[in-house]
Amino acid sequence: MSSPIAKSWLYATILIENGWAKKGTGFLVAREMAKDTVRVFLYTNKHVLNEDRVLRTQATKIVCHLNVKEKDGKIRFKPWGQA
Repeated sequence: MSSPIAKSWLYATILIENGWAKKGTGFLVAREMAKDTVRVFLYTNKHVLNEDRVLRTQATKIVCHLNVKEKDGKIRFKPWGQA
């Protein structure tokens, strides 16, 4: 898979925080676009970005919180991506 998203994260529930500090959940899904090309999509409900339709279109930031297993075997909660 040519993606920075680990296969183990696919289909897992992810905590999403929007730019207004509100939280919700979503999940990642991989889709094969062409041979050896995979794109990963974040699926969530519209209200997770913002319940207000106008503010939702103005959203510029989300942070996805993932549980990451470190080399020492411990699982740590880490934010991923700020777009």
